[in-house]
Amino acid sequence: MAEAITGIHTSVTSTPRGFVNVVFTEYEPMSFFTAGKPNTVSVIGGKIRAGRDRASRAELLTRLSEAWTAITGQIGAVCWSDSTSSTRRPSWKPA
Repeated sequence: MAEAITGIHTSVTSTPRGFVNVVFTEYEPMSFFTAGKPNTVSVIGGKIRAGRDRASRAELLTRLSEAWTAITGQIGAVCWSDSTSSTRRPSWKPA
């Protein structure tokens, strides 16, 4: 998965591979909630530096979600990005 994330990121943004950092965090089953109820959805979150246009961000999120499904067999991953220089809330894109 880390290789897929790195490849997608470099392909979409032309960023050198050495600038792509991937961290996996496993949560306990009762650690993630939506509307006050336990949720087992997988989440891919990331910070995208300022200057990326909306189309590039959308392509990145879509391809990450598709890779997650292809590699893990899980559907319903949620991808989000947050521009590092923006005060806007993260944009959510359900798979």
